[in-house]
Order: sequence, then C-alpha cells, then structure tokens
Amino acid sequence: MRVRQFLVLVVFMMVLASCTAKQGYEIKIHSNDLKGDTVTLAHYKMGALINNDSIIVDQNGNGVFKGSEPLKEGNYVLYLKDGNYVDVLMGKDQRFSVTLDTLNMPANVKFRGAKETEDFFDYTLLFFKIKKEIEKIVSDAKANPNADIEAVRKEIEAKQNIVVSKKEELVKKYEGEMLSVFLNGYDIPQPGEMTVPDGCSNPDSVRASMYYAFFRDNYLANIDFADERSYYTPYVRQRIDTYLNKVLVQQYDSIIPQAIKLVE
Repeated sequence: MRVRQFLVLVVFMMVLASCTAKQGYEIKIHSNDLKGDTVTLAHYKMGALINNDSIIVDQNGNGVFKGSEPLKEGNYVLYLKDGNYVDVLMGKDQRFSVTLDTLNMPANVKFRGAKETEDFFDYTLLFFKIKKEIEKIVSDAKANPNADIEAVRKEIEAKQNIVVSKKEELVKKYEGEMLSVFLNGYDIPQPGEMTVPDGCSNPDSVRASMYYAFFRDNYLANIDFADERSYYTPYVRQRIDTYLNKVLVQQYDSIIPQAIKLVE
C-alpha cells in the first residue's frame, strides 16, 4: 500500500513539475547571419519601449530567451543588428521559435509554435503589402491625367476590404485574446456621412459640429482601458495624446470633462 501511495505521489510531482515548467516563456531564435550578435527583446508600455532581456546568438546561429514566469501579454520587439527589428505579439502561448535573416526582412521571418503569434505577424505582412499596393495605385493615378477616378476608388476599396476581412476573421478567431485586443484598439471609429437637417442656415458649421461631437465621444471607443493589455500596445499613448491635444477643442471646459471620463 505504501509503495502504491509513493508511486502516486511521484507521478503527481512529475505532472506538477511539467505544468510549472510550461508556465514561463521560451523564445528560440535561429539566424545564420546573426552569429555572435546581440538580440534584444523589448515590450511596449504606454508608448515607451522597455527592454526585457538580451542574448548573444551562438556560432550555430541559435539563441533563446527564457524565464520561469510568463511575460505580460502585449506587443514586443526583437531588436537585431543594423537597426532591423521584428514585431512580436505575445499572447498566452509564449513558447515559440523565430527563424530569420537580416538580408530579406521581413519576408524571411518565420514564427513557429504559437499560432496567435504567427497569425499576428502574417497579418502585419498583409497590412503593409496592401498599403504599398494602394500607394502605387494612388501614385499611378496622380501621374495619369486621364485616370478613371471612380475605377481607382473601387480598386482601392477592394484592396482595403482584403485587410478588413482578414481583421474581422482574426478578431472572431481570437475573441478575448491579445490579438483581438490589438486589432480592435487599432481602429479609430468613423462616423460616415453626416446629414444636416433641412432648412439649416449654416449647414457647413452644423456638419463640422456633428463631426466634432462624434470624435469627441468615440475617438477612443475601441480601446478597452479596463484591460491592462491595452497599455502594452504601440499606439495607445499616441492615441491618447492626439485625443487630448488635437481632437478636443483646446479649451479648459472642453478638455477637463473628457479627461475625467477617460481617467474614470
């Protein structure tokens, strides 16, 4: 009987040790052109980048960041040589690998082991790919005096819809997770067309007031300030600064009530 109890205790301790080991983080780096170089892991906190740790890549091109306690969920950066860096989303699964080279950034960056982190990086690649394509469409249209403006508008809209559809897919897939927090907070609400009442003697002024009221009440609506993870994004500080210093009328009676609401 005592032997059986002892074996049960041993098995229990092994399971407990295994679970405890998986609670921390482990980020494996592999890069053949970073041998002997320093790689730094940093995180965003209210707009500032704060270093977590630095490692030196060994002569086999390998390095690892690891710790027994999980990192705060949020947006991180891997700083490499020559000013290169890689954006990283840190969700609940903090055990993954990154394979990269500095000669073809970011196309040759590959994440493996944490699906949410992989999907975030793939989304950023798509976002900037579409952004460049739209910039080219606009540039070509400006250079062509006979450009069909309506056709250009539709082409741009179709490109934008690719990103919007992907975003909606990821928000649904990762509801309540860090990627959803990041994507929801990134978007600024848009009012659409404002309709001025018929017979208005100063429609332009009324429409401007309507737009102002919308952004005063909704500019920060997509950021969940009750969720600590929102403060670990690269945009939250800049968004608050813009709201208080540019969106709001720069008068005491306009700023103070909204600042109080924000703090509350």
